[in-house]
Amino acid sequence: MRLSEYKRSNSAQNFDEFFRKGYVSILYGDSGVGKTTISLYLCLLAGAGKNLFHNLLKVKEPKKVAYISLELYKEDILEKLEPIRKRYRISTSEMEIMDLDDISDYRSFEKILEQKRYDFVVVDSFVAFYEGKSIYDPVEVKEFIKKTRKLARNSESHIMFIHHTIKSSGKNKTDRYQGVSTIKFLTTPFMQAYTEGKSFRVLTIEKHNFAYPFEKIYYYINKNGAITWYINEKAKYEEILHKFEPILKHLKDREYGMKTDELLNLSGLKKRTFYAHLNKLEEMGIIEWHHKGSKVSRVSISKRFKFILKRNNKFKRE
Repeated sequence: MRLSEYKRSNSAQNFDEFFRKGYVSILYGDSGVGKTTISLYLCLLAGAGKNLFHNLLKVKEPKKVAYISLELYKEDILEKLEPIRKRYRISTSEMEIMDLDDISDYRSFEKILEQKRYDFVVVDSFVAFYEGKSIYDPVEVKEFIKKTRKLARNSESHIMFIHHTIKSSGKNKTDRYQGVSTIKFLTTPFMQAYTEGKSFRVLTIEKHNFAYPFEKIYYYINKNGAITWYINEKAKYEEILHKFEPILKHLKDREYGMKTDELLNLSGLKKRTFYAHLNKLEEMGIIEWHHKGSKVSRVSISKRFKFILKRNNKFKRE
């Protein structure tokens, strides 16, 4: 999967296109960033037939969704859902909630999907059903993902696992895998499984300061193909503009960009820092490289980021 497969960020995605049936995904992020809340938001609004994330994802009709939690009790989940229900005035939703009273292991999970049809299934959390000895073993992880992909295809569902590192809140029912390293987790078995496998996605969430419930959401797909969601894009881009201001202030009014040498001289940064910043900006979809043959001729702000700056009134000419 590559960025070219997606429409521009100011155009809506179809929910069915983004969460394809027969796929398995894992939603991953640091503790407290909102993985559970985002997943509940996805399930409740998709089940009610409401568009998601301020119309970034279009829901043509209500989806049959299941939220399976082995981390929280049903009453805790309903409590978390209440603010979203009130905000969007949702009285009914094709969302079913299950906890340990309904499902205890992977086999009971399989039986549920064999008996009922769901468009979208969220499992909180990944390690609750994981049958291998270690989540750091690429072979075991791939086997588990392969098995779950088959289940997703047979049940015509999209199965999304949540993975927690160190829990910051919630009434835990299990603490078998507390304190899993962020980098170790993503850079070994899961990214290997993604780059080599089919029908599997890694979704991550960055830390954020957001006004509940989700003023904006934005995503980009990095070089490895993993999707990253940023919550509250305005706050996030304020941070980016501040961090990369020496470079962006020279680019923002230049329609055709600037030569890298000229930009380096104006930025006041050391060469190594300058190129590290450019690479980060390129990875995030903020700048574009322009080539003459194999040689980079200039750098400019991407059309997508230019659109966001204009929309947030941060692209006015001085």
